Amino acid sequence: MAKKENDTVVNTVEADIHETEAQIAETNKPGIWAIDNNTVKIVLHNPLSRASREVDTFRVRKPKASDLGRISIQNIIDQVPTAVAEVAPRVMSPVITKKEILDMDLPDFVLVCSAITLFFTNGQQKRAEVAQNITDSIE
Repeated sequence: MAKKENDTVVNTVEADIHETEAQIAETNKPGIWAIDNNTVKIVLHNPLSRASREVDTFRVRKPKASDLGRISIQNIIDQVPTAVAEVAPRVMSPVITKKEILDMDLPDFVLVCSAITLFFTNGQQKRAEVAQNITDSIE
């Protein structure tokens, strides 16, 4: 009997996770949305114009040491534009260019910086809380 109860709890948790991911996937409100321990979604205030379409939604994955290259973590935390422009193309999809980062409006640049630095905090719940605070503060 304990096994069935445990399976029910696991299935309920998995259903909640999938429901949350679906809600995040459908969200087009500017801000940062924590998806899981390794990924956040950002929606820009001002979409980037590319060839035949505008792009306003990006996924940012947790940076690896190799993604930083010679860039100091402190420079990323301090939101130094050249440092962020170097690292962002390595961790964002769809791919974004250094020039696109440097040409962003300030609120969108802050979203990108914040999305990357969120991974320097401990735990998914903490990231979700910080992401919500950032999203609320830039509206």
